Amino acid sequence: MTTTSPAPASTAAPASTALQQLETAAAVLFDFNGTLSADEDLLAAIYCDIAAESGIELTARSYESDFLGLSDPQIAAALAARARAVTPEQIADRMSEAYLAAVAQSPRIAAETCRLVRTLAGAGVPVAVVTGTYRRLVTGALQAAGIAEHVAAVIACEDVSAGKPSPEGFLTAARQLGVAADERVVVVEDSAPGRQAGEAAGMSVLMVGGSGLTLAEIGAALAV
Repeated sequence: MTTTSPAPASTAAPASTALQQLETAAAVLFDFNGTLSADEDLLAAIYCDIAAESGIELTARSYESDFLGLSDPQIAAALAARARAVTPEQIADRMSEAYLAAVAQSPRIAAETCRLVRTLAGAGVPVAVVTGTYRRLVTGALQAAGIAEHVAAVIACEDVSAGKPSPEGFLTAARQLGVAADERVVVVEDSAPGRQAGEAAGMSVLMVGGSGLTLAEIGAALAV
């Protein structure tokens, strides 16, 4: 958290420090894909399969460079524009069906991450998910992982007029949780648009994933 300036803090910290930041927060707002759920590789594979079925060349590398950090409606629209023989709605339905089937068979929210969510909620720290994906994917994944009851709010792409880097989703989550949109609210993100959105909302931002900490590693610190 920032102590010398009113500007929001973007944090890269050891697991124990990050855990303390989350446990002392007024609320914790988790991004979903790639943050709460370790599923970016799954999404890339699904979108590559959909692209191939539609006659579009899309590799995991080009998915990462072109689409990582975008909302699923944006990705569906971009792929439909390239294919011109399939609608964004058809792509969204195909992706949702494949994703929900995959996480029902093998949840992508790690056990340590689930423990972290349960611990925060049990300690009275409100938890929300703010995501650019569809509500049905988030609720299905949370139920498959057994933590749906510990998440007080889900702000999905259907709930906002503008996705990240707009702060709308995070501000909406804070209102639903009944907390002030300030630095005592911690946003947990893995992408640049998400970081920008959290900072624009006036909240602290804890970056995870990539070459840094994962939420599973932060959750594992609970046992230390």
